[in-house]
Amino acid sequence: MAVLPVLLVFVLKNHQKALKITTIVFAAIYFICLFIGTTCDISITTSKTTIDFDYSNKWFDIDFLLYDFDFDNILINISMFFPLGFIVFVFAKKNQFAKTVILSLCLSLAIELIQFVLPINRYTELTDILFNVISGIISAAVCQFLLSKKAFKPAAQNLSKTKNSN
Repeated sequence: MAVLPVLLVFVLKNHQKALKITTIVFAAIYFICLFIGTTCDISITTSKTTIDFDYSNKWFDIDFLLYDFDFDNILINISMFFPLGFIVFVFAKKNQFAKTVILSLCLSLAIELIQFVLPINRYTELTDILFNVISGIISAAVCQFLLSKKAFKPAAQNLSKTKNSN
């Protein structure tokens, strides 16, 4: 999920309509997976995959501790929010970096609030919010770097070129 947006940007950088349509489809799939992954218990084995929508476990459970720096959890949170930068950079006309960071924060807060309110087998953790926002910053920085190297064109460039050609 984290590598696909990078590939899309490089493959479709000269085909802006295809890039936007593909990004919309990717974003829809991404947000569905994000919702399922953060509100359900997922069990994957070699023989089957189970998605459990069991909402009978607990109510209102939060972990305020910031010392829960499990490497797997950090890696999951960073890879989970990495595509946001590419989605924002494809569609935003200006302030893409700030919009990516703000979207990362808002989406992360929404997910943690859902996990807090719903009686699911997930815990609301402040470390998740921290690493999701860090992932948004990393993603935005990568996109900013790719823009500076002319790897892909931002939405504002595309819009101005379209208006100038008419």
